[in-house]
Amino acid sequence: MKRILFTIGLCIPFIMSPMQASEFEKDGSINFFASPWGQGIISITPAAVAVNRQPYTNGGLTFTFNNPFTNTPRVLVTVQLINAASPTTTYSAVITAVSTTSVTVMVYNISNGGTVAEAATNEVNVTMFAIDDIQ
Repeated sequence: MKRILFTIGLCIPFIMSPMQASEFEKDGSINFFASPWGQGIISITPAAVAVNRQPYTNGGLTFTFNNPFTNTPRVLVTVQLINAASPTTTYSAVITAVSTTSVTVMVYNISNGGTVAEAATNEVNVTMFAIDDIQ
């Protein structure tokens, strides 16, 4: 688990940077170095990945993978404001469903007073990064 999270942390800047300019779906695989902790063994392991960014749609946003994963993937989502918002509003993304073929995300805004409401259509962009859950 620690190895996968560490690997994701190393890969995200490289995968997300082309996404900033292109904003279209990318699928494929990456090779990364995996080393069991304390064993000194390094192997190259391929992992399927999917990256996509879409404006949020009220009611939930479903990302469908072009190439289904063999296992249920681990998913990371981020939220980016499209327009300037109140400095006291916080946005939170919640993954409501994950399968080998898709992931569904809900986004909520939380006001400074604690009021929670679903984000409006086109209020934020949601970026999704999924990586195959390898053992």
